[in-house]
Amino acid sequence: MARVRKGHDIRLIVPAAAQGLTPPAGRYEPLVRLLAEALATREQLTGSGTRSVEQFATEAGACRKRVAQLIRISYLSPTLVKLALAGEQPAAMTRRALLDTELPMAWADQHRLFGLGNTASR
Repeated sequence: MARVRKGHDIRLIVPAAAQGLTPPAGRYEPLVRLLAEALATREQLTGSGTRSVEQFATEAGACRKRVAQLIRISYLSPTLVKLALAGEQPAAMTRRALLDTELPMAWADQHRLFGLGNTASR
């Protein structure tokens, strides 16, 4: 995965998409786009020099609640991100669930939340 910066925008280029290959069967593209948006938002926030989510949202012309949701999602377990990119995400891990759920910071707790159980070895 490569990050491409154009001005204030950051885009994630997924190699399969960049090469014109078909994404894995079962991959839910709206979920993948949400994960990419979340990571890009976190990159922009950390590189902006602003001190708060509220200040960043104001400067970016975005809703504070949406920015806070995206920042929270950007700390999703790498295991869950890999599963989503492969189209193998747990059924409970939907776009809406990520936006509406107060995600725990501990990855093991995230795994349990989405029904993966103990996946410390993944």
